[in-house]
Amino acid sequence: TAESLSLAVQAALAVGARRLEIALPAGVRFSEGSKQTLGTQSTTASERAMGDLELACLLVEVFQNERDACCVVLPDAKAVTAANRAWKGTGYTPRIETRSALGKGLKGGGGFGAKGGGAEPRVLVLVRPTTRDVRAAEKVLGDLDGERLCIALNAKAGVAAGYTPTFVLESSPHPDWLGGLLFRAYPSAWALAVAGKVGAPRVHGRSAQRPELDAIDAGFWKVKLEKNPMSVAAGTAAALEPTSKEGVEKLARIREEEEANKDDNFIPGLEGVKLPEVKLPEFPNPFGGGG
Repeated sequence: TAESLSLAVQAALAVGARRLEIALPAGVRFSEGSKQTLGTQSTTASERAMGDLELACLLVEVFQNERDACCVVLPDAKAVTAANRAWKGTGYTPRIETRSALGKGLKGGGGFGAKGGGAEPRVLVLVRPTTRDVRAAEKVLGDLDGERLCIALNAKAGVAAGYTPTFVLESSPHPDWLGGLLFRAYPSAWALAVAGKVGAPRVHGRSAQRPELDAIDAGFWKVKLEKNPMSVAAGTAAALEPTSKEGVEKLARIREEEEANKDDNFIPGLEGVKLPEVKLPEFPNPFGGGG
């Protein structure tokens, strides 16, 4: 939620973090009435752009007291125009720039409240930054005195290396699996979760550090192969599917072995449970005679 994001940012700032990473699945929006199915693989450029602007606006709200000392850097002029239109009625007055202006040291500028170049940035919000953008931001902030904050929003993997993962939600976090979620809201641990057909996602593991791909893979296989119907994993396994050739073949072999060894006298997942034998009473033959 928007409140959770704000609290995570405040918690990171409280311990002195000044380089923050925030990332959400493409197209996820916070506005009322917006719907997003996590795990959706296809989004339009328009949906991604609107999701980015809503996320950036939430951070502008957090730092609204900075006014035009909060500078939002967007990918291009088209995004700047969209931001000016979308944020016009909010009352917020951030400085809004393109990444090309960032590369030139943010000299001059535009956007709400940015007259004559605007104030020196104390907060930089980089939307979908490239590695070059991050380097340019460090140069801009390094040339200024005092503490300066830089937030990378929806950066590609590796771009925000060294930044504190502050509010991160990844859909399908393993390249060989479709489904699953990886989430972290500072200062909480990383959570590996899987969404069922209905209801909130179920957490199946936590880690103080971001889990490596091998650990995510092992966790997803454990969920996928859970057979006990009483386990919370059993209800979410259908939402996970291996996508690599090796994974698909492995799952097929396991299912074939399970089918071959299937015993109809047992309830799946309860094979080791022995039930007491019950002797039924003998009833008289209603038709007379013996037997």
